[in-house]
Amino acid sequence: MKQIDEIEIISPKPHEHVGAEFVLSGRISKSWLKTSWGGMDYRVLGGFLDIDGLEFASTVTAYVKHDLFSIFKKKLYFSTTAQFSQFNVPFIAKSQGRITLKLSGHKEGCNFFFPLIVDGFEPEGGVSPEIDEKHKGIGKRVLQYEVDLKNHSDELAKIRKSIIYNREILDGVFGIFEQSDSNFEVFSESEEDKQEKELAEKYKDAIEWRGPLLRGIAGRMEGFEFRVYSGDHNPRHFHVIHKSRGVDARFSYPKIELINYKGRSNTIGRKESDRIHEFFRITENFQKLESEFEKQIS
Repeated sequence: MKQIDEIEIISPKPHEHVGAEFVLSGRISKSWLKTSWGGMDYRVLGGFLDIDGLEFASTVTAYVKHDLFSIFKKKLYFSTTAQFSQFNVPFIAKSQGRITLKLSGHKEGCNFFFPLIVDGFEPEGGVSPEIDEKHKGIGKRVLQYEVDLKNHSDELAKIRKSIIYNREILDGVFGIFEQSDSNFEVFSESEEDKQEKELAEKYKDAIEWRGPLLRGIAGRMEGFEFRVYSGDHNPRHFHVIHKSRGVDARFSYPKIELINYKGRSNTIGRKESDRIHEFFRITENFQKLESEFEKQIS
């Protein structure tokens, strides 16, 4: 498999037992370090997935060693010390120590999944066969879910193109309904409604998988999504994401100031940063953000 050939893990080995802190090292293809604007980002970024394939910690940043001779090499060496925090414990316990390390490159489709076993979480009677089986195929399952979700989004957009969005026409239709004594119950479910239900059934596994990923959203503004990740590293921060523009910025909490970017070359402007700060000066918005941080502790 091509994706596997792009990364070579030196330490640890697949399914190796690790502690709360361990050294991660390996070699990565230079093609995975290329950014969308043609430059190079010498970092390998990743996180840990639980037994359901949900990312519970995006705390891996491995720096790639490069020098004048790197141009002659196909792969470059990287290393870092990975560690878990107290916030990660519930996810590792649920997985009976069977977790997966996900490493990503800087362009779409560059993903690598690596199984690990965290010591101290295996039940006395041994790991359940169901969890053991799940652990073997998490990478393949997550990639399929991501494909299914994209297909669901594309197909849903096509269905909704046929829905009337003209305000004047809609006002006229609702005016007729309000003035009529007829029973319009027969029109309660449109053809588009039925198509959306069928589509949801078709991709139900992927939609159910994505459900928990929607938690942690503290608000949205002008295409931006504000998300708090459970178990994210200190200093306390939240992510400002704009999917279509490829932005994933870290903002401090509670000061609401731009810290840096997570593995993305695309940035946001000063005016946008100021608007995000203003957004959270509204009491209701800040309380929502505060609530998401409190959920991490509870």
